[in-house]
Amino acid sequence: MTPSHRLDLLTDVLLHYGRRKSTDLEVQLLQRLDKAEKLLILAQEDISSVIREAPVLVSEGDMERWKIREMELAQQKPKTINTVCRWKRDDIIKLVQFYKFKSGTRESYTLVETEIEESLLNMEKKHRIGRRWHESDSDFQTTLKEVDRELRGQLICKARTESRERAVLLHLKRKYPDGQGIAIRLSKQVASSNKRLRQAIKEYNSIQWPPQISVFPATIDFQETCDPSWHVYFCFDDNVSTVT
Repeated sequence: MTPSHRLDLLTDVLLHYGRRKSTDLEVQLLQRLDKAEKLLILAQEDISSVIREAPVLVSEGDMERWKIREMELAQQKPKTINTVCRWKRDDIIKLVQFYKFKSGTRESYTLVETEIEESLLNMEKKHRIGRRWHESDSDFQTTLKEVDRELRGQLICKARTESRERAVLLHLKRKYPDGQGIAIRLSKQVASSNKRLRQAIKEYNSIQWPPQISVFPATIDFQETCDPSWHVYFCFDDNVSTVT
């Protein structure tokens, strides 16, 4: 077929397709309307079923308000509020490491201890700290408690966000058969959420001092943090990383 014949054929095909779409437009609109009405009925039945099975009294108005609230929260970027200034936070972390290494007996810690000592001296000189805090000092204990609440609170809130997103993604994924395009994309999003959740768990468990507030567990694991209803998650506000 010559190029001009190909163009003629493609033009005829597209003109025919356009005419057929225009002719069938009313039928297609009616079919889509019928499908939309059936989906609306199914959705209303699902909502009624959820309301009936809910352990507490819930109305459609409540669900609509939750939907609006969820959309507003999804559009908001979480703001981290630091209660301890940066240099105090760094100083207390270095002090914990310093006293931990100093109490040890292994020679392999000597170089690390020297580096921490130099870092502490520079920090104390820069901020004109007259006397180094000892572990028994009230200022040390107060600052450590504030830093602990801030660090662990931020990581718990991060894990809570990932667990909720993960739960939604898994719920959506169950609606589609494995191998379907959207199911594959959802699986990748779940894997990314798992990765971020494991990173938060790793950072939490690597904190070098025991929890200073009873609400914080000493360590956390993947199974419990995956549960959006984990009791620890309910000890924190939605907007700030502080214990309520």
